[in-house]
Amino acid sequence: MNDSISKHSSTGDAGSPSTREALLREAKVLFTQKGFRGASVRDITRAAGANLGSITYHFGTKWDLYEEVLNQVLTPLIEAVEEAVAEPSPPKAMVNCIDAFLNYLREHEETPQLMLRELASAGAPPDPVRRLAGTFRMGIGQVIQRGQEQGLFRQGPHQFMAFSLASQPIHLFLAYRKVGPAFGADLDDDHDFQILRSHLIAFTLGGFGYTEGEP
Repeated sequence: MNDSISKHSSTGDAGSPSTREALLREAKVLFTQKGFRGASVRDITRAAGANLGSITYHFGTKWDLYEEVLNQVLTPLIEAVEEAVAEPSPPKAMVNCIDAFLNYLREHEETPQLMLRELASAGAPPDPVRRLAGTFRMGIGQVIQRGQEQGLFRQGPHQFMAFSLASQPIHLFLAYRKVGPAFGADLDDDHDFQILRSHLIAFTLGGFGYTEGEP
């Protein structure tokens, strides 16, 4: 047996912190590309340079690994939205939410594709996805409800309005990454990015019935 095979087969390698990090890194790539079902344990461990038992050692099951990947991916977004909705002015809080989404998505290009794969999958959502949904429903929903009570936003189901606000940046960002160059748009260009931001703010606040411009 050669040295490389011995290294990847040893229990010491399976238990090392660097192996855990490699599994998370490669699992995120493969789950994004293939989805939960399409990314096999063998694919992940091979990409991470680890043995087949390393996922069991570090995470328990493939599903536990998937949840940990989603937790790492979504927790910064959850925290950014929670900070955004703390703004007392409902219109300004909405702008802060849009900025939180756009800045996060710009820095984490794989997130929209991973989230869309999860949304398209069957079965109950993983815990990190439920946490994100709860942040939308409670945090953004309460801001919208306050805006309705103050006469700033039109009346309507605030929980669905909250999800509308959240879905616009995700889907638009993913679509622009794919087809934006055909329309002469480049989200890596600051000027184009600010145009997208202004459009989303105007589109969202207009949809909420807010007519006073960007706060």
